[in-house]
Amino acid sequence: MRRTATTALLLAGALAGHSRPAVGQDEGQRDPFVSPLRQDGAPEHTVRPRGLAGIDVDALTLQGLVRIGGSYVAVLESGNGRSHLLRGGERLFDGSVRSVTADGVVIVRRERGGPLAATRRIVHLSLSAALTEDR
Repeated sequence: MRRTATTALLLAGALAGHSRPAVGQDEGQRDPFVSPLRQDGAPEHTVRPRGLAGIDVDALTLQGLVRIGGSYVAVLESGNGRSHLLRGGERLFDGSVRSVTADGVVIVRRERGGPLAATRRIVHLSLSAALTEDR
């Protein structure tokens, strides 16, 4: 009798547009694998764009600085070994370049500070002392 009632409730819920709880999940509990912040059902991870716009700040290593006219361009290497040229104002996957100077690169990185707020962190990339010594 109890099994018939449970089956009838699940069938009624499915017909009404409700899904049954996941295996091992009680009624009223949320699925731990679904983000509570995403209400539209869209995937939480998006496809990264190509080039600099798809590279994380932490994956970059400053290889050199080049002065072109009155401004500087940074030569950076990403985690996959590719080289990239970077100017002030360019966007990265999790940040944007504030400036490129003779001293290095200043990047504003966006970090998740809490469930609803994003915080910002300033990242300074500079050449090592061995590379900047006058010989």
